Amino acid sequence: MNIVNPTLPSGDVIYCDDVRQELGNKMSYMGIYSGVMFVQQIPSTLPKICAAIRFRESSYVSGKTVLRLFYETSEGDSLLGEMTLDVAEEFKMPPSEEFLMREMVCVMQVAPFEITEEGRLKVRAYKDDNEMRLGALVISRPPAEENADPQEV
Repeated sequence: MNIVNPTLPSGDVIYCDDVRQELGNKMSYMGIYSGVMFVQQIPSTLPKICAAIRFRESSYVSGKTVLRLFYETSEGDSLLGEMTLDVAEEFKMPPSEEFLMREMVCVMQVAPFEITEEGRLKVRAYKDDNEMRLGALVISRPPAEENADPQEV
């Protein structure tokens, strides 16, 4: 059997209404969005939006990685939050025959979150001269129903 290691660095994002830290180092995500957030009225304000970011990189590297949360609209990208992950040289793992990776989970939240127009939330990671696209959430009005009265739409 071949062993396939993940491409590193990499990561993903879960967008949700709230993240709670539980006993035993567990996290609970409330109101998880799946690809698209439907908003009945734009502009509108949400009490809070959270991005739970899981970032993975080789255990053999050190240095800084910057995570940024953007709100992309027709006006361009607005920076909503930024976080720096800094792995010191002494925490670098020595080379080994086994594949080793480091995984970090962090949460960025915006409260309140002002939705000014349809767009996207997106998280990007920056290390050296590289940008990694970790995930996006489309913000849209709900699709019109097929049998809806045209005056109600």
